[in-house]
Amino acid sequence: MITKHVIKICKGPACSQRFANDIRRAAEEATGEDETIEIRTCGCRGFCEDGPTVVVDDVVHSHMSEVAIVGIITGIKKEKIT
Repeated sequence: MITKHVIKICKGPACSQRFANDIRRAAEEATGEDETIEIRTCGCRGFCEDGPTVVVDDVVHSHMSEVAIVGIITGIKKEKIT
């Protein structure tokens, strides 16, 4: 059975103002056609002051950037996520 990783990108107002759409785009590009990684959007998680926020396999990552999400996805692909 293949493990599926779920990446949820917050689309709440604060995160959206802090370029959540750019992070999603970068995540989708980095994921490519890898079917073991699912990119979703989610509502506010309550970490507005720390946004944009991304939840990767139930772990919250704050102050995300395009570079950071690509690094996380690269780690997932190598199975070295921290």
